[in-house]
Amino acid sequence: MYHEAEKVRQIHQLSMLRTFFEKTDEDTSVYFRNLEIWKCGDKYISEQGKYPVIYLDFKNVYTTSWPEMLSSIKICIVREYKRHRIVKSALIKSDAKIFMSIENETADGAHFSDSLRFLSEALYAYYGVKPIILIDEYDAPIQGGYEKGFYEDIISFMRVFLSAALKGNDSFNFAVLMGVTRTAGAGLFSGFNNTKIYTVLDDRYSSYFGFTKDEVKKLLDDFGASEKYDEVCEWYDGYVFGNEKIFNPVSVLDYVQYGFEARAYWVGTSNESEFKSITGRMTDKIFDNLITLSLGQSVTVPVRADLTYADFTDADNIYSVLFMSGYLKPCVPEGEHHDAELDVVMKSARRGEAIPVTLVNKEIAISYTTDILSYAKNVFRFDFAEELQTAVNSRDLGKTEEGIKKYIRDAVSYYDDREGFYHGFVLGLISQMRAVYAITSNRESGDGRYDITLEPLRGIENVPGIVLEFKVCEKEEDLLAKAGEALAQIDKNDYGRDMVTRGVKNVIKIGMAFCGKNVEFAS
Repeated sequence: MYHEAEKVRQIHQLSMLRTFFEKTDEDTSVYFRNLEIWKCGDKYISEQGKYPVIYLDFKNVYTTSWPEMLSSIKICIVREYKRHRIVKSALIKSDAKIFMSIENETADGAHFSDSLRFLSEALYAYYGVKPIILIDEYDAPIQGGYEKGFYEDIISFMRVFLSAALKGNDSFNFAVLMGVTRTAGAGLFSGFNNTKIYTVLDDRYSSYFGFTKDEVKKLLDDFGASEKYDEVCEWYDGYVFGNEKIFNPVSVLDYVQYGFEARAYWVGTSNESEFKSITGRMTDKIFDNLITLSLGQSVTVPVRADLTYADFTDADNIYSVLFMSGYLKPCVPEGEHHDAELDVVMKSARRGEAIPVTLVNKEIAISYTTDILSYAKNVFRFDFAEELQTAVNSRDLGKTEEGIKKYIRDAVSYYDDREGFYHGFVLGLISQMRAVYAITSNRESGDGRYDITLEPLRGIENVPGIVLEFKVCEKEEDLLAKAGEALAQIDKNDYGRDMVTRGVKNVIKIGMAFCGKNVEFAS
């Protein structure tokens, strides 16, 4: 599974393959003469513009019922038949009749199931050259079927549709299918001719999954912004495909397009259904690990590349979903032996063994908090952010303190005596407040290092800043004293000083003390 930026890259890549190979009246070589492939010699140049191409794009096939889904797929097929209607002249009368029935959407279900194979034969008969088959986001209909409850229907159709064309069919040259979920476990690829499956764990082709270091440096140099390289690394580097470190290509381009402004361009692009499904069965231990990741730390967990939608019933697979979606990367220390250690870790991952993983970069950390922890918030009924915002707006923490404490007590179904856990726990709860606040954690301000501050975003008026300080105690009877100690620490070290310096007129200070499932406030 790749993240949304990877989907965009896939679309561009398959479109480029189509443009490179497809036989047309237009001289499409002009698009490649200044690219690296044109330097590879006649072996590659001679293939340009040589083949008929079948190109199906299923990315927009998403409906609420199986009949609507099937109709949407048929529209994609019909569109491609109309694009190749010239081949009818090379068909015998009976085959031309079948072709026209598909083109006119009057064919029966059996002919549509066989339509990919039939079109490849028709193209071969007309051109005398075996066509290339390209299918983008082949799994989008499967995903839609899984989400809407007709998974078996779409799997059955796609298995016949693809097998008819790709198994035992001598009328095509090769096929490339790209998607975001490997569904081989559902039998979709069983028996295909010489199938090769490549995921983000595989080394082959890994440098083509995004921008490499050299490509990013050249891009910045071309725009006279080479000094921005370290910032780009901090925000958009860190993806690991095979043994290759890759930058998010779409975010890098957005960064350049929007005047070299570093921000999270990828927020809100995750596949909601996948995470909702799997977080619905999340255990306390898994949530603990998710919070640990949000703190910038690593966890050691198994990752799998061969997930099917049926595997989403197992909450332990959330790490694999996050890894294959681009949220997590192998946690390998930088240094002299980095490449060798990364190779060892990736080999372990390919064997299905547990590996240390961490969040990919700064952009992902923001996206992770906004997109992923919000699903966990819904599962555990975390209304803390709403309650806290109400309390702050009304300037009356006492009015809502009991409600806040109740939510935390209900949410924490296990005991933990680590301050770091509660720190991450609260970060997850307040993640939805990013529309109003810049949320920072463990930064220096005043005469010390605070736990969390929420500073009003520029342009947002009449909203106070917030400083949160946490303490953990072993006995419940010590909670009030510890909360007061946390509040006193805020005052003593003047944690709100930087916000005041930047023009925040009112700063609310809150000390929080935790003991197992219990919490007390001081303000």
